[in-house]
Amino acid sequence: MPVFERDGLDFHYLDNGEPSGRPFVFQHGLGGDVSQPAGVFSPPLGIRLLSLDCCGHGGTYPLGDALKLSFSSFADDVVALMDHLGLERAVVGASPWAQGWR
Repeated sequence: MPVFERDGLDFHYLDNGEPSGRPFVFQHGLGGDVSQPAGVFSPPLGIRLLSLDCCGHGGTYPLGDALKLSFSSFADDVVALMDHLGLERAVVGASPWAQGWR
């Protein structure tokens, strides 16, 4: 799985589908990892699926500052991933589990 560094953490992320396709960032829920959105969405032609293991989740290491375990920080990390990949815009969604839906 690819990795990028931010604030002393190695963030693992998923990058599947067409590299030139429309970027779709699909995030996992609390306690999950990139396998959660990847398990429910297979990118069709023209779509590039991106997902990030948030800090404290999946293969992202080390834990880092516990005060940064918040939805606001998780969103900042997604923006950092987009910057890392040179993306100016993307369609962004979250796993239903991220919202507490069941």
